Amino acid sequence: MAFAATRADAYQIALQIRLDLEFSPPWRKRNRAGDPFTVVCRMTPETLLTASTEWTADITPYPPWTPGE
Repeated sequence: MAFAATRADAYQIALQIRLDLEFSPPWRKRNRAGDPFTVVCRMTPETLLTASTEWTADITPYPPWTPGE
């Protein structure tokens, strides 16, 4: 799974959500990663900021991920 944000126009951001093998939709059966299914969501910068703030609040109770654990 990967995220990328680009400016769609003066008032909106295009958030690209790339869903690879583990997250691909059921109608797109594959055996190898590397060709993600991309969903584009257009939203205002304020909406993206709200989502980011809510995401941070949702994951705060969980311990941080440490590589190698």
